[in-house]
This record gives sequence, structure tokens and C-alpha cells, in this order.
Amino acid sequence: MQMANCSICGKKFSVGEKRYRFGNKQVCLDCMTCSVCGSKSRGEKRYLVGTQAFCEQCAKARKLDLLTTALFTYMTGYSSYGEGMISVIGGFLDPVAGLYWRSAGVGTQQKIQDARETIKQIYSEQPDLTIRYIEDSISQFESLKSDIGRKQAVKARALLDWLKQAERKTPKEDPLTILKLRYVKGEITKKQYEEMKTTLQTD
Repeated sequence: MQMANCSICGKKFSVGEKRYRFGNKQVCLDCMTCSVCGSKSRGEKRYLVGTQAFCEQCAKARKLDLLTTALFTYMTGYSSYGEGMISVIGGFLDPVAGLYWRSAGVGTQQKIQDARETIKQIYSEQPDLTIRYIEDSISQFESLKSDIGRKQAVKARALLDWLKQAERKTPKEDPLTILKLRYVKGEITKKQYEEMKTTLQTD
């Protein structure tokens, strides 16, 4: 039997060696060292975007946990999430696009819409990370080489297109409008508003 290699560093896995699996990718624990804080993987839950690994804490700081759950709900219609895309059990993940899920009833269209809006919000804050994450998901779906995988890949591509179109349609607010919104939300006092407004109009 041919031994598998790590998809990132090319290292050959030994028999029984633990690894992470994302669709058709197999990644060694060394390559799952967090790219932000540098913590080493011991086989716990990790996130992978491109070749960048994140521990759970650093992933949450970048809302990758919310993105993972929202994308899962959007793609499947399920809202109940099991161990997530990137957990190690004996070194392997569920082969269905690396996803674990447990049946909890098909989600409503409202849940899917809410998930899409969550993805849009995260995209507005971290566009590059969101795009790479969804592109990775597309690759995972395509690696299944099945009708389901192809359909999910098409759906994920449509989501990417929608995000980019939504960004183009979003009007760019001028500084005075932003200042006014901050005042309405109570983020600044009336005095601060008037002072900043005068400064902006002078500039």
C-alpha cells in the first residue's frame, strides 16, 4: 500500500501516525502549528486556511469558528454542528468534505439566509481570509468526485460571487455620514460630534 504524504511539507506519514484530513488533503501535526501564536498541535481541533493553521483561540479571534458554522449551515441546511471541520479522531476526519454533522432537522430558509448574512459580515471584516476559506471548501467538495460534491462546489462558488457583488453594490460612505452614524449610535457626545464635524468641513 502506498504511503501518504503531508500536503503541505511533503513528509511521508508512518503507519498509524496521526494527521489532519481536509477533503483530499492530509496534513501532519507539525504543519498545524498555529501561524499566529506558534502553539504546537497535539491533535486537538485546528483550523486550516490555505497553508495557514490556527489554534482554536486564534481562530475565534478571527471569527473562523463562526465562519465554519455559518458556511456549514448555508451549504447543508443543518444548524447542528458536531466536532467541526477540523478535528482529529485517530488521525482522520469524516470523508464527506471533512465535515462532521449530526441530524437535527433540516434548517429553514431563514437559517440559511442568516448564515449567509453572517458570512457577509465576516467577509466585510476579513475579505482575504474569507475568500481563501471558501475556496478551500470548494476544493474539498470537488475532491469528493461525486454529484453531491460538484453541486456543493457550485453552491460555494455562487456564494463567493454573491459576496463580491454585494461588496461592489455597497455605497462608500463619506466621513460626515460615518460621523453622524456614530453620534446616532451614542458612540460620541454631541460636543464631540460638533467638533469633529467642524474639523471635517474645514478640511
